[in-house]
Formats: sequence, structure tokens, C-alpha cells
Amino acid sequence: MKKSLFLIILASLFLVACTSKHHKAVENQTEPTVTESIDPETYMEQQAAAAEAYVEIESEAVAEGDADLCEDIQDENQQYSCKYNVIANLAARKKDPSLCDEIGRKDLIAECIDGTKDR
Repeated sequence: MKKSLFLIILASLFLVACTSKHHKAVENQTEPTVTESIDPETYMEQQAAAAEAYVEIESEAVAEGDADLCEDIQDENQQYSCKYNVIANLAARKKDPSLCDEIGRKDLIAECIDGTKDR
């Protein structure tokens, strides 16, 4: 189950990173300006590098149970996803649905709480 959850998280991170129109550059990379163009191969390489960085950060955050590590992710959607996964994983491990309140969105809180129940 944990392996399946990790693979789902990994796949969703990669998908969002590859399809996001409004990605932010990772560390020293900059986005092209209106006057410069970027070839598709370079763009895909940048997206893959960004996705890899997001996965590394999220994996560490989930392993340590520390949502603050997600702050290192530049993309706002990826950062929220990371924080959700850390909180939901921690709540499930501790069987503590009260931790899910930190998520903030009612629909995702309910999903998190459901993950704390024994099956």
C-alpha cells in the first residue's frame, strides 16, 4: 500500500510538472523572456529536472514528516501537494485524524481522515 501510494504521488508530481503552464524555474534556471525562445527538447529537460527536484524534496519531507521542507519547492501547486502528502501520510501513520485539519481544504481533509481509518 505504501509503495502504491508513493508511486501515485510520484506519477502525479511528474504529470503536473510536465504539464504546468506556469512553472517557476528551479534554483538558477530562469524562464525565457518574450524575446527569447526555448526549443522543446530543452524545455522538456528543464521540466524533467524540476520534477526530479520536486520528487526528491517531497520524498524527504514525507520520510521526515516535515511539511516545512516543502517550502523549498518553487511551484505553488507542487508545494501544496507536497504539504498535503506529508500531512496525510503522518496522519495515517499515527492514526490521528486531527492532523488532517492542517490541510485547510474540506474535501482533502475528508480524504485525509479517511486514510487514517483501519481497513
